[in-house]
Amino acid sequence: MTAPTTIATKIDRARAEAIRREMASGGWTFDERPPEHALWSARLTGVRAVMYGSGKLVLQGRDAPLAAEEYLGGGGDGGDGPADAPDRGTRLRVPTAGSDETGKGDFLGPLVVAAAFVRPGQEALLAEYGVRDSKRMTDRQAAEAAVLLRQTVPSEVVVIQPPRYNELHAAMGANLNRLLAWAHGKALETLLSRPECADAGAVVVDQFAKGPVLRRALGPRASSLPLEERPRAESNPAVAAASVLARDAFLAALRRLGDEVGVPLHKGAGAPTDAAARKVMAKGGPALLARVAKMHFRNAEKVGAR
Repeated sequence: MTAPTTIATKIDRARAEAIRREMASGGWTFDERPPEHALWSARLTGVRAVMYGSGKLVLQGRDAPLAAEEYLGGGGDGGDGPADAPDRGTRLRVPTAGSDETGKGDFLGPLVVAAAFVRPGQEALLAEYGVRDSKRMTDRQAAEAAVLLRQTVPSEVVVIQPPRYNELHAAMGANLNRLLAWAHGKALETLLSRPECADAGAVVVDQFAKGPVLRRALGPRASSLPLEERPRAESNPAVAAASVLARDAFLAALRRLGDEVGVPLHKGAGAPTDAAARKVMAKGGPALLARVAKMHFRNAEKVGAR
């Protein structure tokens, strides 16, 4: 599978507005609904342009180099520069499936596990997207990169909403590692079962437990491949991509849950989270809180839910 040509560069607002006007007069079609965090997006046969609020202009498609020559005077600068880019020295030896999770330390919101499939040669492209350990990214940076990743690499995201999470946590003897292993196994097996991932040569997972807990949870396709579990595995491009996709899915799910219960929800397990949980309790008691919270957390006791 050939990755699409992508060119990314940082420009200021004045330059972005000038380019937007040039594109409008040049026959580009502007999207009514640009991607999240984008100021605008436009299309022309063979290329799409997205201008993000962070100052990054992304040109993607077979004619991206031509658009860059016309509107930028050549190629972009590859993104945010070496200091803000992910592990540019990391190189894959074989097509790799990587997985990572987010939400396990957050009282409110789901547990999310994502898996991504990256081929040798795509490392520079992911670097242009700004892909790295999502803990080193802002919410906006993660959202922008996730949009591009979903267009570029095969991926699978498993979102375990709080009600289901609470059921599984209890059914698995309150063993979070078993639950994580099940979710990683499901994401990886579904991803690797796709025809475009048939030539996968390795699986890399950000380590969350020692021992055979993950190996026991892998399906037949994933378990047939060499498995590497290690801390800080986000230095691997496939795991970094999974990290970004998981975080973006978690944040989107947290917003939706907040909309459902009429209370803005917060990440983490600190004071703002407790304050939001108390508002949910005031609206619907423990039953409503269980729709948006992981009820085994101490926070549930602090806010009077158990």
